[in-house]
Amino acid sequence: CSECARGPCRYSSEEASTYTCKPCHPLATCPLNSTTVPTIVLNDGAWRLTNRSTALQRCRASGGYSPCIGGDESGVGGEGYCRGGYTGFRCEVCTDGDQFFDAERARCKDCRPPGAYAAIYICLLVLPLLVLWLLSFVERRGNPQGMARTIKKLRVSAKNAALLVKLRIIVGFAQIGAAASTFSIEVPSLLRPLIRALEWLELDIWGELFIPHACLGGYKVYMLITATAPLGLMLAVFIVRLSRRLRRARERALLLALSDTLPWVLGIVLLLSPTVASAAFGAFHCRRVEAVSRPLKHRSFLWSSLDVECDSDEAAEIRAVAYAILAVWAVAPLIGLAILLVRVRRSVLTHTPSRLSSASRVVWQAYEAADIWWAWMDLFRRLFLCGALLFVPEEAAFLRLFAALLFSLVILFMQIFVRPYADKSVEMLAAAVQTVVTILLLGYSYIYVFERFEALPVERGVVVWVMTFASPDAVATAMVVVVAVLATLALGVTVRDALAATSASVFLLCETRRPPELSMHGGQRFHLFLSHTWNTGQDQCAAIKRQLQLHLPGIKVFLDVDDLRDIGALETYVEKSMVVAIFLSRGYFTSHNCLREVAACSAKSKPIVLVHEADELKGGISLEQARDECPEEYREYVFDHPGGGERLPYTWHRVREFQMRSLCLIASQMLASSPKYAASSPKRRRLLQGLSGRFGFEIQEEAASSSADAAASGQRKPFRHATVRELELSLPKDPTFDVLGYDQPPVLCVSDHNPGAREIVEELIQCFKPSERPKLDRTYGAERSTESISERSVLERSRSTYFVLYLHSDTWLSDEGAALAQEVQAVLDLRASDEPGRIGIVLLHENDVHRGGCSFARFFQTTPTALLDNGIYSDIAIAMHAEPYREVSFLLAARAIGAKSRVLMRAAQMLTRNTGARNVIRLLRASRDGTVSLSAPAVTLASPPAQEVVAEPEGGS
Repeated sequence: CSECARGPCRYSSEEASTYTCKPCHPLATCPLNSTTVPTIVLNDGAWRLTNRSTALQRCRASGGYSPCIGGDESGVGGEGYCRGGYTGFRCEVCTDGDQFFDAERARCKDCRPPGAYAAIYICLLVLPLLVLWLLSFVERRGNPQGMARTIKKLRVSAKNAALLVKLRIIVGFAQIGAAASTFSIEVPSLLRPLIRALEWLELDIWGELFIPHACLGGYKVYMLITATAPLGLMLAVFIVRLSRRLRRARERALLLALSDTLPWVLGIVLLLSPTVASAAFGAFHCRRVEAVSRPLKHRSFLWSSLDVECDSDEAAEIRAVAYAILAVWAVAPLIGLAILLVRVRRSVLTHTPSRLSSASRVVWQAYEAADIWWAWMDLFRRLFLCGALLFVPEEAAFLRLFAALLFSLVILFMQIFVRPYADKSVEMLAAAVQTVVTILLLGYSYIYVFERFEALPVERGVVVWVMTFASPDAVATAMVVVVAVLATLALGVTVRDALAATSASVFLLCETRRPPELSMHGGQRFHLFLSHTWNTGQDQCAAIKRQLQLHLPGIKVFLDVDDLRDIGALETYVEKSMVVAIFLSRGYFTSHNCLREVAACSAKSKPIVLVHEADELKGGISLEQARDECPEEYREYVFDHPGGGERLPYTWHRVREFQMRSLCLIASQMLASSPKYAASSPKRRRLLQGLSGRFGFEIQEEAASSSADAAASGQRKPFRHATVRELELSLPKDPTFDVLGYDQPPVLCVSDHNPGAREIVEELIQCFKPSERPKLDRTYGAERSTESISERSVLERSRSTYFVLYLHSDTWLSDEGAALAQEVQAVLDLRASDEPGRIGIVLLHENDVHRGGCSFARFFQTTPTALLDNGIYSDIAIAMHAEPYREVSFLLAARAIGAKSRVLMRAAQMLTRNTGARNVIRLLRASRDGTVSLSAPAVTLASPPAQEVVAEPEGGS
């Protein structure tokens, strides 16, 4: 009776008894006379290090095949439990040096020939570089034009959508997610496809995914190649940059080449340092395996190279190499990045770019100016979660998970409250990624506890009772579902932003309806130079550059924050620019650097474009004040046109339609100075002469007549290029009066007590084609009572009616204003009581000072209180700007009175040709108007009776 009966097992050295005979381990059988720890028989697919260990391990298996055969003979280091050709921890080491262990298939496989691996790395390294070079070559050459234009547009769209920043965030997530082994867990089979996908994204091209460590020469060789390959890439970039500088000029070539290489170096470090450091951290990750149960003894194997025992000299040599790599790729980047951010912080906050801040934009450009420190925090986060936790001993492996989970939660909360990213879509993506990281760490914690329970002789029911989940696969299922939902949302936001960026149309020449061809004179690098002061013009000029790049693919615009490398070379940048856009805002002519740019323009007689910030709340300044502040020696050059008269400035607007008009005008002026469209070109001059009759101008005579008229009147007359008119640009979807119309022209009502209203409405009517012109009701006037206004409107129910209120400096003043208030109040009462959509009020706010324009705030003081209380200004007023924005104002006014594209109207008519659809639409319209019940027959949508009389304006069509 000294042994247990068949089935139980005696785990201690005590005599067999009811207390000492316990259930046999689930991975073993305990036949008669094999009921002690050294004698138990391991099942097929089980392994242990020695026959004195109770820590039985489940081996990998695939398709019913496992390298472990079990049995009762352990051999040396557990080799007795392995099939032939296998050895080491869980039989996962191949005895043949030309083989590697395939964990997915659970068997040893032959390494590929060196030529096969060379082909893999040619595809990974050479082909992408070749494709990028070909795309760049096509873009620079501009041939074929369609492909070049598409490449330029995609490149600009990618920049506007911050795709590079988003790619860096996704790569950082992959670097953290792929490091599941850091937390000493076996990834469940359901989670392996996700981890494999993350391994593709973490940019570890020398990892097991592409070439096994055993085929590469061991883990030490893998670490060295991973650490030196990025250094070789940096050196290659430096050589290319140095060669380019030497071809241009030998003076300061080395210093300038270093400056050119710095952005590449910083980008490579930020992107790849966690990957390289993770490989080095793996040298400290040892898997503890129980060798003897009583007394407890362990042996450790390197997790990433199971043929290396952690106490061996080979492991010590690997760790020495790892320390050196971490000093270069973990410690040095953190220290260097901290110093860099401290050095450039003042330049970023004060918007005064230095050579260092310009070269390091890749580090801080994605963040708010006050939060550039988050770049350091993000790098530290990735290094910490990718492997720094491996310095926690293996016996406290669960502490790694606990610390990682707490750290991840802290980062998530900081990210939510600090909001360090400048782009909101990037901020959303970063928050989603950090949330997924937290979910992964929480799932890893559950999986770790499951594995530890399985290593103990505990019934599975107890494990399920404690953990709720039935198995690690159940945990993995929950993780995959949550990650898939969040990934779908993040991907959807990214795709939406990318589509929004690429859906923007390009500018077209109004004459040819084709995109303009961009060209520059020899030796020039930029089509347009944006000269501005940082304090009041930086955001506006950044928007100008971004919009021009979006709508005019291929344009090269100089903006100091993006392109300035040396503040001392401002004059050189101006010289290498074709046209200079001067952004007039408060403080421009008091800025030393702005005056340097103006002086350089004047010295080189550069063509200039004036862009004016008129909103004082946005740093605006009046043109008169800007002219007074301009130094006298530059005043004539800046504000007077060489052909005579004043230079026409373009106002920078916030409303999209007016802003697009400003951008078109800026681009037109820029194109007029390019070699392709210069007026001095014979081809260009012939084209202008052929088109001069259509646009009503003479190439030579306009400037002369303008100068003569100005001299005769003693006034300065704005001078406008003849070439700009023919080079007018627009977007393909921009509406024009040529395509606007009505199902039925509306009636426009004005008051004789509203000075200028009749004139501006008549001007609006004349913009339409004769067949589409609204009708002007001329019977409203001082002699009409408010009762008759209401009565007249009721009679015209078959036609949409709009009361046009023209707001300018004389509106609401004197007795005329009181009479106007009564009529407007009557219209408001009628609109409140009438059927919806039958009468509307259109507010036109005059902004042209020569036509009585004034600030809208004035009307809150002059408008009668009763009208303000009744919501007279609840509708947004349409701004009526001076030329060259007047046409845009009239287009917006036309929309306000119901004008639609005739293309859409024709589509609606085609839809209503179908009898069933036509009856449904008729029924819906009639029921909306309250003239038919659901049982009524088909409703007639005929035009108003022919005998209906609507007063025509004088001189009508």
